[in-house]
Amino acid sequence: MNITNPTTAIKNKILKMPEALALRAFLITLCLILASLLWGVFLFYQSVIVVEISQQNMVANNNQFQYNIYQSVLKDWQAKQAHNANPTNIIYLNPFK
Repeated sequence: MNITNPTTAIKNKILKMPEALALRAFLITLCLILASLLWGVFLFYQSVIVVEISQQNMVANNNQFQYNIYQSVLKDWQAKQAHNANPTNIIYLNPFK
């Protein structure tokens, strides 16, 4: 009965991995190239195709001119312009003299 220690079995498998990788180097290289190609296609799809599709599917909501909002903004703008047109009579000291 040949009972081996589990750690030695794992150690033996780990030591045999470089040999197995070397024997299948071409196949592993092809798999890595395929994986990187698939990753590139996925990134291209996510960054270009999905964005174009989502932009096409966006329904332009009915952007109507909202006159009441325009009037409130115009009133605020005119109030600020009137405030800036009337300078205050405060004389500030020149810090550079």
